[in-house]
Amino acid sequence: EAWKARMVDKKYMSDLCLEWSSGEDSDMIDSQMEKDILAKLESHKDLKKLRIRGYRGTMFPDWVGQSFYHNMTELVLSGCGNCWVLPSLGQLPSLKRLDISDFDKVKRIGGELVRS
Repeated sequence: EAWKARMVDKKYMSDLCLEWSSGEDSDMIDSQMEKDILAKLESHKDLKKLRIRGYRGTMFPDWVGQSFYHNMTELVLSGCGNCWVLPSLGQLPSLKRLDISDFDKVKRIGGELVRS
């Protein structure tokens, strides 16, 4: 279903907010399926603002934080309680605002946030 949205073709969209609802079966989450869904919601490369809330996967797909999002100025990641790995956010050259909150399982933040 997610690929039908064809987000990558929506070239005039500058802001994208993806929000997961917390279902009753929050203990029975298929993190690979969550990652696959988010992977299929990849946006076009000129996106300026991205918000992801309540994502239930353990890791983000490769497109989140990639350097080809050269126009992205704002990134908000919140309520991703199952996630234990942050994307490589240091690769976003135009990023001015970064908000990361409620990542209960992230134990350590390393070089993935450093701009190279």
